[in-house]
Amino acid sequence: MKRKNYFCSKDCPDCCPFEVDDKFNFKYVNKVNIPTPFVCKKLKGFYEREVLSDDYSYVVEEGKRVRKSFDEVCKEVANFLLESRNKNILYLRGSGSLGLFMGYYDLLFANFENLYFVEGSLCDETGLTAHEEDFGCVVNPPHENLREVDTILLLGKNCKAVSPHLYAYLKELKRDGKEIIYVDPIYTETAKIADRYIRINPASDGILAASILDNLKYNGSLNTNNLFTYCGVSKSDFEYLLSLFREKKVGIITGFGLQRYLNGKNIVNWINRLAVETDNERYLYFGRPSKINFEKQKADKKKKIKIYEIPNYLKKGFFDVFVIVAANPIITYPESGVWQQELSNKKVVVVDTNFTETTKYADYFVKVGGMFAQPDAMGSYFFNFDNIRKEKVIDLPNDLDVVKNVAEYLEISIDFKEIDEVMIKENTDERDYKKREIPIICPYNEKGRFRLLTMSNYHYLNSQLSENYEYGKFVYINPTDADSLKISDGDTVILKNEYGYVEVRAKKDNRVCNGAVMIYKNRKIGNFIVNTLTKSIPTDSDNGVAIYDTFVEVCKKL
Repeated sequence: MKRKNYFCSKDCPDCCPFEVDDKFNFKYVNKVNIPTPFVCKKLKGFYEREVLSDDYSYVVEEGKRVRKSFDEVCKEVANFLLESRNKNILYLRGSGSLGLFMGYYDLLFANFENLYFVEGSLCDETGLTAHEEDFGCVVNPPHENLREVDTILLLGKNCKAVSPHLYAYLKELKRDGKEIIYVDPIYTETAKIADRYIRINPASDGILAASILDNLKYNGSLNTNNLFTYCGVSKSDFEYLLSLFREKKVGIITGFGLQRYLNGKNIVNWINRLAVETDNERYLYFGRPSKINFEKQKADKKKKIKIYEIPNYLKKGFFDVFVIVAANPIITYPESGVWQQELSNKKVVVVDTNFTETTKYADYFVKVGGMFAQPDAMGSYFFNFDNIRKEKVIDLPNDLDVVKNVAEYLEISIDFKEIDEVMIKENTDERDYKKREIPIICPYNEKGRFRLLTMSNYHYLNSQLSENYEYGKFVYINPTDADSLKISDGDTVILKNEYGYVEVRAKKDNRVCNGAVMIYKNRKIGNFIVNTLTKSIPTDSDNGVAIYDTFVEVCKKL
């Protein structure tokens, strides 16, 4: 039975390579060298949703969806874009696939003078900026380096949910005698693997790193003795961390969540300094760009808008047309309410693998086969390997077909590379730490309100809706906070702020720190979209969104 070499290009650090046979059985290619190789169980779900679903391309005519062939809808999209050339167009390309060839959309849409590209992302831009600032480059050490350490410190890295093959690798290291310490405001699924769980207040990891350094190296010159209490870390836990850095080799794995605050870059800056000054830089991990070892398409992006500025433009009604590729902003972007309002009143083109909450607003929907229908290339953005897939799993229209068809109708010339021409280049960048003065930036808080933390869930990705709406459809609140508000398990509560409100059932849970409430991210609960409440404000890198600095009032529905 013939097997094809493939990889998953979804929004996940693992970038899993796998083989697939004629009967669509998947087998993991073990580049991480874990003892028991496995394919993430989401993969089969992606295949069923993207390839086997009955979703179809359509155009809205006289208020009704009219099913169209792929070629027909591409032609109508091209004609519509031609008619809209002089209008303000927002182009949003998301993380439905992170493959290299998705960049050809950028080359296509760069031909429109009034089209706005989005600068920055909701993902890892803030942390990447901190690494570029500190080291002059963004690289991740080989994961094998962790075999050299005594202790592995996970700072907000919920790898059980977001990087299952890293989690499997850590389980192997634990069996080999490595100690694992997990630091997070939430006792996540990953905390179960830890030898010690340390609860920390949100947005305080940078202060914790600075306090450790102050005690180890600076003899109090940073004056962090009082700041240390800001972290909410117990004295015994703090002393334990000090002993680790005094006596042992410590691997540090920095999660993406802790850079999604107003002080997110500053947090990563201090973690980087802690690793360098304790001689653990060789074991410092964050991530790397997924196309760092490939030559990317270079689009002439004439007009740009920063990602956190989008809601302000939407409120002004600035855009006449929306072109949305592999993204679901109705669910995944901050201030969802203003997205709903604007997409309801403007012309919308969506390209995606399946129907989503966003496609409900589409005047033109182009259905593609996604990663199963397209040759492509991409690297893991945690592990140091890269993948190229040269064949399709299934013969369906793909994203390249969309670009080629629309470009042909519009007589736009694009130089397409064949997959055989794509080369993996060796990245020779090396970290060179630039020591400088780093300020200590305290967390942002709002008195009398609860911080809204939206946590990743293993069962679905950041860019997708949950397949199972029954799973985790609660707001989780610390029992002490719940009792003070006279909230019991199962009560319907209202979360509200200046952007709107959400009604959801409550569940008391000691996993959640005081002063915060937690919901699994990117949910629609009943008719309520959680990101209606999330505010769009910049992190200190100016290219990310401080989504975890969203605060809400919590009250029991009477």
